[in-house]
Parts: sequence; structure tokens; C-alpha cells
Amino acid sequence: MAQTTNWAVIDNSTDIVLNIVVWDGVTQWTPPANCSVMDISGFSPQPGVNWRYDRANDVFLCPPQIYNVNPSQGPVAGGDSVTLTGANFTGATSVTINAIECAFSIGSNTEIVMTTPAVSKDGQYQIVVSNLLQTGYPSTFTYM
Repeated sequence: MAQTTNWAVIDNSTDIVLNIVVWDGVTQWTPPANCSVMDISGFSPQPGVNWRYDRANDVFLCPPQIYNVNPSQGPVAGGDSVTLTGANFTGATSVTINAIECAFSIGSNTEIVMTTPAVSKDGQYQIVVSNLLQTGYPSTFTYM
């Protein structure tokens, strides 16, 4: 009996994981047009959550997600240290507040510490963490 393995079906034009297929290595199976397949032993991508395959670095990346911003407000002068907790932060390449680049360090896959930039007026601003392949889901920071 052949051993079954999990294979990712990857759209060749976008590198998005479209499906996960369990294949025994024997049964005839043809991937959809314009797709390739990859043995994903050791990886854990899931279809439907925007996983993308970074071919150059042989890793799967998912959009970063911010669950909590602490503190969630600060002065317009900036310079505050803010901790972001969430998911998929490993491999983050930028953190921005309204497209202004922020200094940051990755503590773990679930924590980033960033420094707020100065802004010209108070209000709610969008925070975004991005990785090599995609922009994450935004959160907000309030300047006072």
C-alpha cells in the first residue's frame, strides 16, 4: 500500500494555495490548468485563508493579522512603543501607520513591538503589517 501525503495545489500565476489534496502517489490525478502541486510535509498551509507560496525562500506565508494593539492610543508627537499581538508575524517586512513606515522588531510569530511615527493631527490611523508577499489585515491606533 502506498503512503498518502498532503499536497498543495498552487496557482502558478498568483502563488495562492487553492486546495490541499491527500494523494497516495499511485492514483492517477491531474492538477488543474495553470497549477502546480507540492508535497507539503512539514508545512501547514490551509486553502481559503490566502496562503501564498514564496518560491524563492520555499516557505508558505499567510497575511499577518493584528488582534490587539497595546496601548491603542498615544500622542501625535509619536515615539511610543506599541505592542501588536496577532498571528503570522514571522517574515514581516514592514509595519505602517497610514502608509508611514514604523521602526519595529519581531518578538515572535504572534508579537511585534513598533514605534509610532509623528503625525500632523489627531484621529484614528490604520496600522498594517506586511510580509514579503502580501499586506495583512489592518487594525487602528488613535492619536490624541
